[in-house]
Amino acid sequence: MKNFLKQFTCLVVNVIGLVSISQAQIVIPNAGFEQWDSSGSPAPFNWLQPTDWSSTNPVTEFIGAGISKTTDSHSGNFASQIRTLNVFGTNRAGGLVCGKAKTETSPSYTIFPITGGQTVTGKPINVRGFYKFSSVTSGDSAWVIVINKKWNASLNAPDTIGFGIKKLPLAGGYELFEVAISDWNAAVNPDSIVVAFFSSNPDSALAGGIFFVDQVIIDFATSVETPDDKIIGINIFPNPTDGIIKINFNKPGSFEQLQVISSTGKIILTKNISGLQSYLLDIEKLPVGLYLLEFKNEKGEVFRKNIVKS
Repeated sequence: MKNFLKQFTCLVVNVIGLVSISQAQIVIPNAGFEQWDSSGSPAPFNWLQPTDWSSTNPVTEFIGAGISKTTDSHSGNFASQIRTLNVFGTNRAGGLVCGKAKTETSPSYTIFPITGGQTVTGKPINVRGFYKFSSVTSGDSAWVIVINKKWNASLNAPDTIGFGIKKLPLAGGYELFEVAISDWNAAVNPDSIVVAFFSSNPDSALAGGIFFVDQVIIDFATSVETPDDKIIGINIFPNPTDGIIKINFNKPGSFEQLQVISSTGKIILTKNISGLQSYLLDIEKLPVGLYLLEFKNEKGEVFRKNIVKS
């Protein structure tokens, strides 16, 4: 079997509409890892794995379960714990992949993200969530790998049209992680996305990594007006941008306040927009990344929209 990175290596959409106190994104299925499925085997092979996810547990069960349910969560009742195991004398990173992914026993004892994934429409640009990581080996790190895929009927195989990877350092308490997805084909939207977590380098794992993951979210780029934009009466363009975003209010007076919020929840700007027909938002000096525009009306209802500083 080719090594993991050479062969390359859920569903979330922006909520565009009026909400009260909901999030700006819908998480992938079981992104908070609250639901778990049993292997259905008797002890000691009665391991669990998160519903709607695939893991390395089936190929390491004779040694142990690298993926397990933990109450040490960022929010909610549970999170996923991913451990590196010593399998017949070799360190093997625990792996967790959204959707249905294939595993291999000998010689790699791993899981292949490119075979998994969740169906998606639109273009994912960013994956984020919360993690903790510890290891007994210096230089070890947890890995997050993201793949935008498009099925190629002529090859009867998926094409990779976007990719993101990040190595996460040690973290004693839950911290935010973000993985930007490099777009390899601007003209094509993927039909599925893969999100994969590993407790160490999947090709050459170091000993002793323990990786906690919780609350995974995928963010989408929106560069065209949607039907809901027309209903709500706000048009935002261009998005992504490296400087100025123009916001048109088709129904002046619908909203009273605009806030710009970073991906970590920091309020960067608060602006009174009551009665405005348009507003030029300058984000040129902000770091590259994902931001949230939050519009509030007189009833206290909120419209939230993602923007991307490129």
